[in-house]
Amino acid sequence: FAYAAHAKAGYTWKNSAIKPRLGFEGNYASGDTTGGKYTRFNNLFGTEHDKYGLMDVSVWSNLIDGSGGISINPENWTASLDYHLLMVANDTDVFGFGGVAGAAGRRDLAGHEIDATVGHTINDYAKLLFGYSLLIPGGFLRDAGITTTSHFGYLQATASF
Repeated sequence: FAYAAHAKAGYTWKNSAIKPRLGFEGNYASGDTTGGKYTRFNNLFGTEHDKYGLMDVSVWSNLIDGSGGISINPENWTASLDYHLLMVANDTDVFGFGGVAGAAGRRDLAGHEIDATVGHTINDYAKLLFGYSLLIPGGFLRDAGITTTSHFGYLQATASF
């Protein structure tokens, strides 16, 4: 018996020139136990990118993710700042979190991810996007010896024909 749930709420102020948005999300996906039954949720074909943090350290399995974000969308520009509180649903699941196997006695908090993006539409054919993210390890990762904050930055160009 495996299961997952997703909830999302937000509000956009459309009458403003910069169209600010405030949003919140929650995600849960069951993890496996050692009781002989397979209870880990398996998201077969979905993409995890941008759902649980832009660094792609987690998947929709053995996961509790609470997130909040703000964004603005003035003409030809976008900017957003998002925070993810990442936890494991079952700390003894061998799948663990981010490629780190679970173990008895590990704490549930995997980490905190902060994502910032700025995008610019140059014209109908060209767009630029810059992003920066960091992951601060929580108790689950620190218990496994991962204590260093991870950084991730990128520049993306899109050309449309």
